[in-house]
Amino acid sequence: KDVLTWGGNFKGKRDNCSNLYAIDTQKKKLRLVPTNEGPTPRDSNTATYIGNHKALVFGGRSFQGNGYVCYNDVHLLNLGSPTGTWSWQPVATIDPPSPRAGHTAVYFYDPSTEQESVFIFGGFGYYNG
Repeated sequence: KDVLTWGGNFKGKRDNCSNLYAIDTQKKKLRLVPTNEGPTPRDSNTATYIGNHKALVFGGRSFQGNGYVCYNDVHLLNLGSPTGTWSWQPVATIDPPSPRAGHTAVYFYDPSTEQESVFIFGGFGYYNG
């Protein structure tokens, strides 16, 4: 019954946030979910539910100095129970996709091999050189 949202920016400004909110779709109420320190504040990232009360956050962008910086880091959000602790942890990756924002991501489970995958498609990067 809850929809989660993390990150984003404030009213189109270049100030990003790193707050996690849960929106109760039945009561139509928004609540801030306390967590440990998570990824760098950003927008245009993906957050993909991967089952087992976990979600992956990949990529995104933030405004720094005179331009945007895109990320290709991965963070795992352990959702816990509604009354339990929700926590972040960085995920080490061997060969991550290039830094990007505005992409899509989807979780896929193949029952024949029991392999889990997250596919990332599209998006854009910035070069400030």
